[in-house]
Amino acid sequence: MSSTADNEVDELFDVRNSYYLGNYQQCIKEGQRLKATDPKVLLEKDFYVCRSYLAQKKYKVVLEEKLPEELSCIKVLAEYLSIPSKKCGSSNFGTHLEINALKIHTYLTMYRNDLALKELKVMQDKDEDHTLTQLCSAWVHIANNVDKLNEAFYTLQDLIDKYGSTPMLVNAQVAVLIAQDKYEEAWDLLQDTAGDSEDTLINNMVTAGRLGKGNEVYNRILSQLQEIQVRGKYLQNYQEKAKDFDNLVAIYANK
Repeated sequence: MSSTADNEVDELFDVRNSYYLGNYQQCIKEGQRLKATDPKVLLEKDFYVCRSYLAQKKYKVVLEEKLPEELSCIKVLAEYLSIPSKKCGSSNFGTHLEINALKIHTYLTMYRNDLALKELKVMQDKDEDHTLTQLCSAWVHIANNVDKLNEAFYTLQDLIDKYGSTPMLVNAQVAVLIAQDKYEEAWDLLQDTAGDSEDTLINNMVTAGRLGKGNEVYNRILSQLQEIQVRGKYLQNYQEKAKDFDNLVAIYANK
């Protein structure tokens, strides 16, 4: 989507920024209160608002929305994501920095941290202070897990101080603390501010296990996760490992 010229007020800053930070409901609210009259601005506003609904898995809202032809791709994506057997993560598409961020996410998923670092340098050369650049900087530092973990934590804290706390930002901070073996701090942070998103529940399971919180606490978190992540990758892996363990127990029990 087009960006506002540098010498003009960015009417979509709050809409766009809320989306980047995972504050999807705030993005929708900012879009609803926007008083713009420029058709291009309104089109881009609808673009981010619809993407926020998709991020919240409210596919029906988007499917029933009367959208202009330029946003027909959003409806196609909503239809695709609404089919459980085909559901997958939605792609970021839009500004050049969003494309850079998607590349970094892909490289990190492939464990190509070297390529992610190169792409981060490209983003920093374009706009070092942009929210997406700051987020990607934290992601890359967390993935490298060497000397930059504290820097990643404080980058995330700076975003929280500027724009408010979101589950995405808090869970990223929790990932830093887990990487530093600071499980008590991670647990406390999750209980205080992270809400009950999928990432929060998964991080709760990890920290509960590390801290020996007991089966009652662990199983309660697992039950909550099963309610909202029926076909999630984490649960699928968990169930496969549990099955493997049961098979091993059966093998050795018969010896």
